[in-house]
Amino acid sequence: MSGETNGQLSEEALQSFISERIAHWLGTAPEEVDRRVDFTDYQLDSVALASISGELEVRLGRRLSPNLLWEYPTIERLSAYLTRPPGMEQKQAPGRG
Repeated sequence: MSGETNGQLSEEALQSFISERIAHWLGTAPEEVDRRVDFTDYQLDSVALASISGELEVRLGRRLSPNLLWEYPTIERLSAYLTRPPGMEQKQAPGRG
């Protein structure tokens, strides 16, 4: 698959995937999803966020924290966190800002 490095999605590929999933839930085009906007600003409910998280687990082939989309609340922040090398995930504090 294009956008993968060493079996891991690139940050851009991951952002595109998340944008597509959000667009699906909103019934819009992925290009209309701003990667810097908080997930809550799209008024996605917990079912939508849980579904997106589950799809990310499948895509990445690893278990994710159920709170991850709240801890890293934008596509940019979430993809940056998820594409860090193993063991580096805890080096930067989560949160908004």
